Amino acid sequence: MCAVYAGCMSKFEDRREELVLPFIDAFSTWRKKNVISQFEVAKEAGMTTTYMSLVENGWRLPHLETMLLLCSAARVPRGIVEDLVDSILGKLEWG
Repeated sequence: MCAVYAGCMSKFEDRREELVLPFIDAFSTWRKKNVISQFEVAKEAGMTTTYMSLVENGWRLPHLETMLLLCSAARVPRGIVEDLVDSILGKLEWG
């Protein structure tokens, strides 16, 4: 693993709740606004509806890769996903 990546991921893990919860909120709001059920997203992503519920209610903090998978399963537009990822990356110190 690249040392820069490892350092970034370490910083991310230390602040995962702070960084991921806004992403989850935005994802959940988009999913509900577009009338896509947790069942549909979970099925498409290969996850259980229980896990989806735990994520959306803040009981589980998924890794960024999982959030991207959920966004893909819910067909969240790429621009929205990029904005969400940028908001996370903007809060991290690089280098």
